[in-house]
Amino acid sequence: MHLKSVPSAAVRDFQGIAQAFDRLVNARNEADWLHPFAQILARLDPQRHGIAAEDVVRVVQAWSDVEGEAWEGGYLVDLRDGRRAHLEAVVEEGGWTPRTRVLATLHAGGFDFASDDVPPGHPVRIYGWVDGFQLLDEYLGALETARAA
Repeated sequence: MHLKSVPSAAVRDFQGIAQAFDRLVNARNEADWLHPFAQILARLDPQRHGIAAEDVVRVVQAWSDVEGEAWEGGYLVDLRDGRRAHLEAVVEEGGWTPRTRVLATLHAGGFDFASDDVPPGHPVRIYGWVDGFQLLDEYLGALETARAA
């Protein structure tokens, strides 16, 4: 059967179902980014990293690799003072521990990773950047509201 022979209302129904499925998959995938993001924020130390969790106002892009309990990834975030930071962590098998190391690299405002800005051999060259993190931005808003209360 060709799509031309399917009544247009049925095509719209199928398109609506496909779009709803895409939204569901994207929401689940976005939720998978929340736990590592929260873990990284919880480990930010202003003296060591130059920023605190309270300084992060928006997630611009992220990348990750997950294998079992091991997780490696990073988030490019906007900071309250107009700069950007790349927050990164590597979590070994066994999950997040107090020894999990977080790195923060500070950049000028508007900084965007072009392929030339990523060091050779960096995992983001393999996994690529993902953007569009409404759930993570909502999480940051909820943190802001909780701090203000």
